Order: sequence, then structure tokens, then C-alpha cells
Amino acid sequence: MRVLVTTPTGHIGSRVIHRLTGRADISVLARDASKISASNVTVHTGALEDAAALTRAAAGAQAMLFIIPPTYSTTDWGAWMHQIAVSAAQAIRASGVSRVVMVSSFGAQLPDLGPITLLGKEEQVIRAAAPNLTILRAGAFMENLLQSVPTVRDQSTIYGVYAPDTLLPMIATHDIADVAAARLLDATWTGQSIRGLQGPADISYPDAARAIGAALNRQVNYVQAPVEVVMAGMRAAGMSEAVVKGYGAMLRGLATLGYKAAAEPRSPETTTPTTIDEFARAIFAPALQQAEAVNA
Repeated sequence: MRVLVTTPTGHIGSRVIHRLTGRADISVLARDASKISASNVTVHTGALEDAAALTRAAAGAQAMLFIIPPTYSTTDWGAWMHQIAVSAAQAIRASGVSRVVMVSSFGAQLPDLGPITLLGKEEQVIRAAAPNLTILRAGAFMENLLQSVPTVRDQSTIYGVYAPDTLLPMIATHDIADVAAARLLDATWTGQSIRGLQGPADISYPDAARAIGAALNRQVNYVQAPVEVVMAGMRAAGMSEAVVKGYGAMLRGLATLGYKAAAEPRSPETTTPTTIDEFARAIFAPALQQAEAVNA
């Protein structure tokens, strides 16, 4: 079986390649081939926005992992995402890929959630092209907490926009990848379906701060900040105004709506194994130690 993995250098794509190794013939599409460290893959150079390049990469593939990656520089987020989805749809039709697994987001079915709502629109583009499609609507990535490494290092504090009692379905990205890899390797399923992925339990940001503090053997606090302050930080980091406004809409919408209303109903199928304590020990603590070493 040949599987095409898009975004092969991201958290999910790289883990999927690891899970497929020795079990499938793996192709990838990458802007920069030098960033692909795996030696067991066929590398096609090109951008996801380039339908011709994506079609060449998809040739002969029976399954495809499709992810629209994050961007921080676009001036029109909706147009950029749509171009990638249309490119993927053209490649799926032209190459005859049998099964597609698309990683989306909880709340993609809802309006006024910025990039999450945009993902929902592009789900429909892929639906029209892929008769056999699994959409994975994942919860909040635990890896998003890595953005707090500098403030935990310097202030022992995590900042966020959510009220301390807001519960979120946080999930480790390698759990998303493991579900995606299993689906890609399964040649028996047909039809279109949506599967929520939500981690082992809904947790709050103070819960995450406590887990990170325990992994670091220090107290880590959570401080709620206005959305406008978070957006100002994004601007200071160099994000485009379109991206800043998109994230602002997402954060305001989710803070008002609540994750519970946005996510798929929790069930054994949506529940994945990695806990926030395991993430804190295995991922966050080493990232902080590396940041401290660089800053020393």
C-alpha cells in the first residue's frame, strides 16, 4: 500500500510516518526536501497550494493524510486555506486515491470561530472529492502549551484567555497521529464519517499548570488574560493582521460558546490515552530544559 502524507514535518505528519514505517510505501510532499529526515520515504518537492505538485505526489497512492497546516503570514486566511483544499481535491480526483483521512478541528461545524470555521468549509471541498473520507475533529492540542515555555521559564506562569473553570478536551498530537495512521492502514472501510478526538478527560488550564508544575517540581500558576492582550502578543511575534484577527475571533467564540458545545459527544471512540501529566513529563519538561540551556 502506498500512502501520501502531507505536512510531513509537523507533529502529526512526522508521527504518522513513524507509525507507517515498515507497513506502507510512504510518499510525502514538502516545500524543502532537506527537512525530511526519514530515509524510508519518497519525497516530492512542492507546496500544498500547487495542485500539479500535489497530484504528482498522490500518483499511485491508495490512501492520503490531508492536513491544512497553520500559517502566520497570510493576508487572507480563508483564501489560502481554500486554495490548499481545492488543490487537494484536484489531486484526489486525478490520482484516484481510495481513502482520505483529514485532520480537522472540533467546532468546525459552527460559525464565528475564525480558522476553525474556515476548516469546516474546506471539509466540504474534500467531501465532494473523496467518497471514502474520515474527518478527525481533534480537540485542543496539548502542544499549544509549548507556547508558554518562555513564561513558565521566566515567570512560572501560563497565560490564557479562558476562565479557570473552563474545561477543554486537550489531546496530544501523537494520539491524533496514531488514530490517523491506523485508519490509513485499514483498507476495509468505506464511506464518509466524522470522528471526534478529545484526549482522556476534559481539563482546565489550571489543571495543565498543576501538571506542568509537578513535572518541573515547582509551582506553575495560570493567569487569565484578555483576548486583546493575547492578540497583541501575536502581533509582537510577527503574525499577520489577518492571522491575529482570525485567532482573536476563534478565542472569543470559544470562550463564549465553550468547548463542550463545540466538540463531538465524548465516547470511548473519541477518548485517547495520553494524559496531561504524561505530556508534561515527556514533552513540556524537556522543552523547558532545552530553553533554559539555550538561555543560560
